[in-house]
Amino acid sequence: MGLIYKCSVEIIPYVMTWDGIVTKYHNSQLKKLEIPMNIEAYIQSIVPKKTVKTISFDLRRGLESELNAEESAERGSMSVIMRAEMPKEPTHPPKQAKIEEDGA
Repeated sequence: MGLIYKCSVEIIPYVMTWDGIVTKYHNSQLKKLEIPMNIEAYIQSIVPKKTVKTISFDLRRGLESELNAEESAERGSMSVIMRAEMPKEPTHPPKQAKIEEDGA
C-alpha cells in the first residue's frame, strides 16, 4: 500500500482470540490505532460470532462433501450389485436348439 499511495505504512499486529486480544503490546498498539473502548468491545463481540459462523459453514461443507462421497459410493455399489444380479445372455445357443437345427 505504501508503494501504491506513496505513504508510510506501519503494520500493527492485532490478534484476536476467544479470550480477547493477545499481544503483550496491546495497550501501546491500541493507543497507536486510537481505537475507542466501545469500538474495541464491538470488535471483541464480532470476532467470536464470525469465527463460529465460519467454523460451522466449513463443517457443513465438509459433511455435505462426505455425504456426497458416501452417496456416490452407494450408487457405485448398487450398480455393481445390479449388474451381478442381471441374468447374462448366453453367448452360445443352447445345445437343444442346435440339435433341432441339425435334425430338420
